[in-house]
Amino acid sequence: MNSTREQRGPRLSVEELRLAAQEMRAMVITDIFAAGSGHPGGSLSILDIAAALYLNVLNQDPAEPSWPGRDRVFWSAGHKAPALYVALGRAGYFPLEDTVTLRQLGSPFEGHPNRM
Repeated sequence: MNSTREQRGPRLSVEELRLAAQEMRAMVITDIFAAGSGHPGGSLSILDIAAALYLNVLNQDPAEPSWPGRDRVFWSAGHKAPALYVALGRAGYFPLEDTVTLRQLGSPFEGHPNRM
């Protein structure tokens, strides 16, 4: 397998990234409200960066998430898990709407990040 790969799809414009971050913020609020608990501040504050990383910068392939040549990001703030899940969903790793199961029993979207 080739160790380098072009990012799939065209890069988003600054305006498209701004709109994606807004959409992602709305989803984070929806997810936290549906969970009945969570820390919205950290997730809301990191979404511009998350949108830029996951939608424009990272060398990744949602169709092959374990690809050895992928970029890796380490999230050190567990309370920002909703932002991570929404960013991964928006990037195509799973349906974005699935994140509404945040913190529910049996959900892959735990209160703190965990390798899914």
